[in-house]
Amino acid sequence: MTKRTKRDWHPNFKKYMKFISEHPNYAGMPFLYKKDGSIRWVVTRNSEAGQARLRWWDKKRKEIGLLKGDAWISKTARAIHPTGEKPCQICGNVMSLDYIYPNKRNSMSPGAMSNAPDRLDGYHTYNLCCRSKQDTDHLGPISLGFNHRPKFRPLTRAANSARNNRMTFEDIKLLLVEEITEPIISAHSKSIWDLLKNKVRNDTDALKLGKLMRENMHHILSIFSYLAKKGYKDFLIRNFLHPEYANYSIKFEIFDPKTGTYKEMIKTSGTKKQYANNAKRYIRISLESLKQYSLKKNRNLKKWLNDDTEENLAQVVKYLESGNEKKALSKLFETFEVVAKHLSTKFN
Repeated sequence: MTKRTKRDWHPNFKKYMKFISEHPNYAGMPFLYKKDGSIRWVVTRNSEAGQARLRWWDKKRKEIGLLKGDAWISKTARAIHPTGEKPCQICGNVMSLDYIYPNKRNSMSPGAMSNAPDRLDGYHTYNLCCRSKQDTDHLGPISLGFNHRPKFRPLTRAANSARNNRMTFEDIKLLLVEEITEPIISAHSKSIWDLLKNKVRNDTDALKLGKLMRENMHHILSIFSYLAKKGYKDFLIRNFLHPEYANYSIKFEIFDPKTGTYKEMIKTSGTKKQYANNAKRYIRISLESLKQYSLKKNRNLKKWLNDDTEENLAQVVKYLESGNEKKALSKLFETFEVVAKHLSTKFN
């Protein structure tokens, strides 16, 4: 019989366990502690403890007024979670529980998958960052505004966790080469990239560019949140979400995780019903994630809004109110340019 290796849990996760076990949202959780006083974080669903916890989750569902439909337990877990994010049990990296992380299937993934009632908080102990022993990262982080392209850089799990959304001088040089033959940056982030990409001379500059691009992305998402609250979700869907991509599943044939190369990328069309369901889910999750981002981040919006940006945004709304979507979109991209120019002054 193979001897099971005991995994040492990350200190960040141990603190999180204590926080969750003592939080009022989880009051009354059955079999909370072991005989030695330690937290009983993991149970099996079919055990006495697992069945007791399943009943506890069902009681919580009723308390929050959720119908017992598909995925009711995962929806309940997300609804009662006090922070909306959790550290990874393996590396300690904190990730959101919302569907905000792009994956290779051209859809979005949460930082951790639901696993109630087996886990006390209702989520797998390991996060997206450590689902595989060796990860393959995108060249040009999507979180900074780069396109979701089939160009990868293999990294060890530890290196990928440490890397986060940081870029190196070598990354910038490779991106500049690839940009000659294909678009590498999303339209909403192109201004900040174009203003600063040729000013990077070393790793320090590359890190600085990454930080400014992340700040730029925060402004973009804040603007999207602002427009969504104003009632212009359809405008955002038509011009930025592109649900038509949900019509395909993507598979990489003979993918080598050690080199990031593959023989062929295969796109398979789904049925009309699959497309409709995938598109609806993609839109719903995107808008829900934007709302969650807004609740957490939008309170800082006024700290960076200058007169030019506010004036442009007001004009965007005015065009949308009059039904002139073309001019609204043009003015919105002008707003992105204003934000980028403002941020670019911080580079030097």
